Amino acid sequence: MNRIDHVAITVDDVRESVDWYVNEHGCAIIYCDDTWAMLQFDNIKLALVVDDEHPFHIAFEVEDPGIESTLHRDGSISRYIDDPSGNKIELIKYPKQTKHFADGFHEGRWEDDKTLDSDNCYSEFDE
Repeated sequence: MNRIDHVAITVDDVRESVDWYVNEHGCAIIYCDDTWAMLQFDNIKLALVVDDEHPFHIAFEVEDPGIESTLHRDGSISRYIDDPSGNKIELIKYPKQTKHFADGFHEGRWEDDKTLDSDNCYSEFDE
């Protein structure tokens, strides 16, 4: 059985939405920039995306996302498909040999326990 990795919803302002989810629901920030953020809850991750950069979707972690997959900067590979009703589904694979921002979350933990406000969003990709 595939595991749900995250759900992505469209927001108007990523940083404003991150502040709201952190303050109202106590989640942790995995990653945040102006176009998307990944938040960790006890049982699932939530991606906040802007409409013109990423589609809203549900993501399933799979062994093989199939042909026409995209390699992402965190080492994951994924592709989008549509379900029978036209909903976007992301099929994503995190290679075991690649360290990525979601390491630790597959077991419901975050190794560094990072919780920052949206003005100081954590990103291992920041220079």
